[in-house]
Amino acid sequence: MLSTKNSYVLKFADASMKADRAFMLLAVTNNGECLEYADASLKVDREIVLAAVSNFGGALEYADASLKADREIVLTAVNNFGGALEYADASMKADREILLAAVNNHRKSILHAHPSLRRDSRFKRMGPKEAEYSLLRMQGNFALPKELRDIIMYYFKGD
Repeated sequence: MLSTKNSYVLKFADASMKADRAFMLLAVTNNGECLEYADASLKVDREIVLAAVSNFGGALEYADASLKADREIVLTAVNNFGGALEYADASMKADREILLAAVNNHRKSILHAHPSLRRDSRFKRMGPKEAEYSLLRMQGNFALPKELRDIIMYYFKGD
């Protein structure tokens, strides 16, 4: 059997193997990155994509666009790897729960948030220090690097 530890080997696999649902389900369950080499017909398969993002959230990049708007799939992906927010549909980037899950997992994912959340009215009424404090409380009180804090404060400050 072909090893799925290194997803790159699938690049050279026969097309029939990449289109075999049972094989690819096993492959993405062991290594979500294998989704990159799956046949396009399997990238729209909800079960396969969910298995892939459960293993590696970044596999969302290779999912069909329709599944990048699936709330459960996106939430699973960002809980596994917050940076997966970059590949989510714009509607998912505007979902507060998804954004907070992504930011809790990967701080820089705030950069992929929908502008409506970056300019949330709760933050616009606050000064920069209060906005930063509120953001830190929502994220578990970890320290943000200065450059990231500056970016966040830029987006959260009022017009």
